[in-house]
Amino acid sequence: MPQQVAEMSQSRLDLQVLRGKLRTKRPSHRGIRPTQTQRGKHELTTIEGSKVRPGFQLSPRPCFTSREDPHARPLTCSSGSQQAGNNGLSTSRSRPPWHRIQTSLCVSKRASWGQKSPAITNISLGATTCVENGQPPVSSGQQPNRPNPVLKMRTLHIVSLLASLTSVPAMALAQAPNTLLIIADDFGADAHGLYGLTSNPAPTPNIDALAAAGVRFENAYACPTCSPTRACLLTGSYGFRTGVGAPVPQGQSGLDAAETLLPEALSLAGVTSALMGKWHLGTDLGASTPTSEGFNVFTGTLGGAVQNYSQWPKVKNNTTSQSTAYVTTDTIDESLTFISQTATPWFVQVSLHAPHTPYHAPPANLHTQNLTGLDPNVDTIAFYKAMVESMDTEIGRLLGSIPAATLANTNIVFVGDNGTASGGVEQPFDPQRSKGTVYQNGIRVPLIFTGPAVSGPARVEPALAHVVDLFATLAMMQGVTTTPEHGVDLTPLLQAGGQTSPRAFVFTEQFNGTTAMATAGDQEVILDGRFTYLRLVRPNGSIRQQLFDLDNDPLQLSNLLQQPLSAMATEAYRDLWRELATLRGYAWHTTFGSGCSGGGISPALDALVSPTPGANFTLQTTGLSGFELATIGAIGFTDQMWSGVPLPIDLTPAGFTGCTLLIDPALTFVATPTGTTSTWTVALPNIATLIGQPLFAQAFPLLVGANPASMLATNAVVGVIGN
Repeated sequence: MPQQVAEMSQSRLDLQVLRGKLRTKRPSHRGIRPTQTQRGKHELTTIEGSKVRPGFQLSPRPCFTSREDPHARPLTCSSGSQQAGNNGLSTSRSRPPWHRIQTSLCVSKRASWGQKSPAITNISLGATTCVENGQPPVSSGQQPNRPNPVLKMRTLHIVSLLASLTSVPAMALAQAPNTLLIIADDFGADAHGLYGLTSNPAPTPNIDALAAAGVRFENAYACPTCSPTRACLLTGSYGFRTGVGAPVPQGQSGLDAAETLLPEALSLAGVTSALMGKWHLGTDLGASTPTSEGFNVFTGTLGGAVQNYSQWPKVKNNTTSQSTAYVTTDTIDESLTFISQTATPWFVQVSLHAPHTPYHAPPANLHTQNLTGLDPNVDTIAFYKAMVESMDTEIGRLLGSIPAATLANTNIVFVGDNGTASGGVEQPFDPQRSKGTVYQNGIRVPLIFTGPAVSGPARVEPALAHVVDLFATLAMMQGVTTTPEHGVDLTPLLQAGGQTSPRAFVFTEQFNGTTAMATAGDQEVILDGRFTYLRLVRPNGSIRQQLFDLDNDPLQLSNLLQQPLSAMATEAYRDLWRELATLRGYAWHTTFGSGCSGGGISPALDALVSPTPGANFTLQTTGLSGFELATIGAIGFTDQMWSGVPLPIDLTPAGFTGCTLLIDPALTFVATPTGTTSTWTVALPNIATLIGQPLFAQAFPLLVGANPASMLATNAVVGVIGN
């Protein structure tokens, strides 16, 4: 090996060791790119004499100028509104920190280039500050609205009202904004006409008007059922961590009291919060469960569904009574009452029951569907559409009844809680792959933002999003910076079209019990926008795996794992598995890349076991001749960059003819060949927080005359430390 290459490699080794590249708990991987996080911000701090919950901090709240000028800069908000928001920070329960303290691992070198004997690598804990970003390009576009002749006047009113918000003077928006979150039940992307997935969807002119005035996410996802989605949204964490992986049965607890919910985060900015409609996250504290969990006001239902939309148990002021009001109308009425009686800023979560079963004919004034002679138990799609349209009509009434000045200062978010239920699914989709499954039609949902947080023209945002992202996003809209365990902040995507995406992968799941992927029927999926990888637990406990190319197979009919994979599909499969293993803490490894040949050999590298805490991570080079002087083993922590140069790197100019550097060689040591193989081991400490950390390896056999450098390079191995 040339002297300059050896010196460069040794220098890089020392630099990497000093940096301590191993990180625990939330590794900065490509699937979910965390924002900059300083590890020291975990103590309670005081703002205006009030205790602030660990994990949260107030940040200067952006005040947006008129959306007529996409280049206008945010105004600086007065400190008075922030000070007002710092008062009354107490919540209903004292809770421990919800976030995970992030540390890093510093790796000590036990061998280096030129050593003649194998060595064991020791890894020790240390603290650091980690920052990583990376973004694929995005584009924009918008589909036109569809007309609704019967409700045309109401629609025109809502459209003109929303459009008028773009001309509100900037100073009128200087006060703290409000947030209106509208959640539709069992309303997937296939049921919303703007997504163009079915030929005859129900008319939704008022929801369409929101999209026409804001940003509609084309690739937004939720969980397959309602309780897990609501838990993700309110905690910023996936169900495998909160334990909520399926609908919570009546009478059982849902979210743990230790969870910090979104309304508690918003209380740091002085925001008054209300939940109107469906809760469905446990009843362990009876009628007061939602208010005990952080909402200031709750009016609605505790369970997952009403048996009759006009005869249902209504909770108000922590008291339950029977209501005969149409539940969709009542939810809107209660929302309007709260808004009219509450000083800003406020957060209202309008959790509608519609269009969830039971299928029925809504009040005639709310829809235009002809249901004459039809049976809701047989003609389910027709009644589903009537319920969708009635929901849209009541959303129009909600928006039309909020005073214009208040609406102008309100960020509105509309989202579906999961895919469409089987009774509402139309061709070409399969009802058996809808709500309750991790196939596309069970998890892809509409997501729309409009209001002062949105800048620039109305557009379609192609970036991936998940309901777990709403925790950080809605908090940031109120000036509260959070570091949720799994969600990311989407507000940069609202500022202008063409922004870089904060995530490259989306994960979602469905499981019974408290442990994910442990029971027959449990499911999980990870996708990158084109390829989607599904895992489903069979009755015998084995895992069924499926890989689909959504660009060429949007209905997911052809499992690519049942046929030879293309190079692109192979790479996607590896990347998806790696991200899943990192997120879920699965012990996993695979090979990637290609080695080079020389001296009559083509050496290859593989791991004998997947890496686990407290065990040896053993790797073996095969295909040797027996004449090698030694094999240089390298362990790295990334396959993206080495010394500021993107990987992979062609090593031919350095004398390694046809060879490629595939990893960042942070740790290097020497193994002595035994015959045609060479084995080397890395001892991993028995530290649970190592789980989810990726490792990379590559080997470099020393063979005189193999090439000008007398050194070859193998393929690489990527592993994830896990259980």
